[in-house]
Amino acid sequence: MHNDIDLLKVENVITPFRITDEKDTITNIMTGTGGKQIISQRQGIEVLGWSENPEEILREIKEENAVDATEPSF
Repeated sequence: MHNDIDLLKVENVITPFRITDEKDTITNIMTGTGGKQIISQRQGIEVLGWSENPEEILREIKEENAVDATEPSF
């Protein structure tokens, strides 16, 4: 009975795993471009993938950031 373990056929499969951190990649690229923007807001919205209509989201962001001339500034 103790010899049964020797009869088992086992195949070892090693799958390499490498942690990649997109934040580090983005930081490295931005450093290489002197801190300049590397993609547009629309592209960022597309890459994020939370919206099916990046153009609409970008329009909403621009509207929210627009300064209303009738609002008093403090």
